[in-house]
Amino acid sequence: MELFVVLARKIWLRRNSVIYGETFLHLTRLVQEAQTSLEEFQRVNNKAQCAAANNSDPAGVLWNPPPHSMIKMNWDAGLNLKEGRVGLGLIARDSNGTVLATRSLSLAIQTESTTAKALATVYAITFCKELGFDNIIYESDSMQVIKTIVSE
Repeated sequence: MELFVVLARKIWLRRNSVIYGETFLHLTRLVQEAQTSLEEFQRVNNKAQCAAANNSDPAGVLWNPPPHSMIKMNWDAGLNLKEGRVGLGLIARDSNGTVLATRSLSLAIQTESTTAKALATVYAITFCKELGFDNIIYESDSMQVIKTIVSE
């Protein structure tokens, strides 16, 4: 099937070449190029998969799905001190790991990391309320923010 798809693309490109007066490839050459392209794609893809497997998170942190019928909201914040901006990323997933909603924001504020993560927490909670989610597990990597919320 993969070879068919690559060959179909090569045929389409050959058609365009003929229409625009460029070179005409013989069918045998077309099949050879399709096979070469597919082999190269598979080789590169296998290398990428091996690299991804070898570059697992050094801290050993993995995302764990929430229990059935619950939603897990994860978020994080990043700082760009040079430009005075905070980037926020939010993602909600179900127990199958299916992404239900995402949001990213870039805010023009000058702040420090803990405040940015606290701001992201507020956005995560607000986002879930806007979407009408209930049965939510909120998960962040900022222990200081979570401890503050739980203690208050």
